[in-house]
Amino acid sequence: MSAKLGQGGFGTVFKAKRISDGKDIALKIVTTREEEVTVESIRTEAGLMMLLKDAENVISCYETFFFNGRHYLSVEFMRYPLRNLIEKMPG
Repeated sequence: MSAKLGQGGFGTVFKAKRISDGKDIALKIVTTREEEVTVESIRTEAGLMMLLKDAENVISCYETFFFNGRHYLSVEFMRYPLRNLIEKMPG
């Protein structure tokens, strides 16, 4: 893992490299302690991302996993902040 990209109520996101191919990814480490909500939230988020994987404006979810007592989501790395894109949208 390298740079911290952001943090929210669900977790913290870091830039990382996927070992298998060296591709840049965003690795979300879930930091909330509400286990039942966390597991369901992870399944929902990952499931929606995978369902919408071919949509132009949805990042890809590569995998989810549990390691050392924490849940992780490995997702597509965006090279620019989403905030920049939103601010350029009309209306």
